Amino acid sequence: VIRRTFAIDNPWFRGSAELPLYHPDELLGAKMRALYQRKKGRDLYDLWHALRCAKVDPMRIMECFRRYMERDGAIPSRAEFEANLAGKLSDEAFLEDIRLLIPAAVDYDPASAAALVQDSLISKLPGDPWRGSGR
Repeated sequence: VIRRTFAIDNPWFRGSAELPLYHPDELLGAKMRALYQRKKGRDLYDLWHALRCAKVDPMRIMECFRRYMERDGAIPSRAEFEANLAGKLSDEAFLEDIRLLIPAAVDYDPASAAALVQDSLISKLPGDPWRGSGR
């Protein structure tokens, strides 16, 4: 947790407050857990967007993910996570979850997003790659 001071100074109000904020890598570690545990396409989109647009540390993201999953009782192997994501990419509900939330100007392709998340993050999990689905 990092702390930042936010201030407002306008004709209606003047003041400041120190707010606790999560480090982006910590948030993305939690987002990786969400991608694994639930069927929301927005989790894949958020990870894709952050990897493309923010300065993040993939190793630190995966360390945060590992800690979250350890607390949940099980850390998935690389193959388990890859199989999990492959199943979601063939699920219409997963793919439709985000469609209406993405700005029209954003060129988002779930398969490309999954490839980036796979290469940048999932590949850092222990174990062999998944060999299913024609691989």
